[in-house]
Amino acid sequence: MEKAFADRAYHGVLSVEDRMAVAQATDNMLASLRSHIRDMPASDYIQARQFIKSLAYEASQPVA
Repeated sequence: MEKAFADRAYHGVLSVEDRMAVAQATDNMLASLRSHIRDMPASDYIQARQFIKSLAYEASQPVA
């Protein structure tokens, strides 16, 4: 993901391949987070989930 966002910063947008890679990575992160839902406070889970979703959203946006 770091490479994808570095490329986005340089080129202004992500390539289709990078967007797909970020989507897959964030899906995997959300699945992993869900598997640990009982191991953390609800507020931490919600914050982590929102952060991961914000990564996916940000990847779809051009650099301003």
